[in-house]
Amino acid sequence: MSVTCHTRIILMRHGTPIKKKNESGQDVLYGPDANLSAKGRDESILTTAKLPSIDLIYSSSLRRAYDTAGAVAYAKGLKTEDIVKVEELQDIAFPSGVGQPIDKVVRGEIPIGENDETTEMMAARVITAFKQILSESYGKTRLVVAHGHVIRLIILQYIDGIMEIPQSLDSYATTNYLNPGEAWILEFDENNTIIKNSCRMVTHPWNETPGFRRF
Repeated sequence: MSVTCHTRIILMRHGTPIKKKNESGQDVLYGPDANLSAKGRDESILTTAKLPSIDLIYSSSLRRAYDTAGAVAYAKGLKTEDIVKVEELQDIAFPSGVGQPIDKVVRGEIPIGENDETTEMMAARVITAFKQILSESYGKTRLVVAHGHVIRLIILQYIDGIMEIPQSLDSYATTNYLNPGEAWILEFDENNTIIKNSCRMVTHPWNETPGFRRF
């Protein structure tokens, strides 16, 4: 009798970071050094309580994601050495937008500079890194802690089956999005083909926008 070996990869969005405002009181785009807030840590722990056992965590190397991974590791009885930093899982690099009102960033009103990363550039590194994680995790249940745009790309391709990368991920809005600290559990068969009807979202009680999910 053969035993089916499935792999589960849990995608968790980092918890709410400490946000910044400008002199007018508007929320502005935080930079790569944004810290995880106390609320963000609690969001992550609430979701972690609903997750299955894991033996390893892959995390973006940005602070807000790595600190989220640390909170999850502590809650799951794992150690710091059970967290693997993956540079390729970082959020899209957009230094031109840092400090600018988030509304303007979302509406695409901030011109892309020569040091900014395009969606296509980010997609190339993210999908390559995810495929590597998947190949290393055969038959295991493992956690990936990353950012809204990063998870959005993975969901776009693996759940929605859309291989063409949109110019702007902010315009891609479906009910599959995660709020900070929430997670998607993806299940793959022995050929690393996704089993869509086995995939599910794991939310926490602090979801402020039920019915509409955006990053």
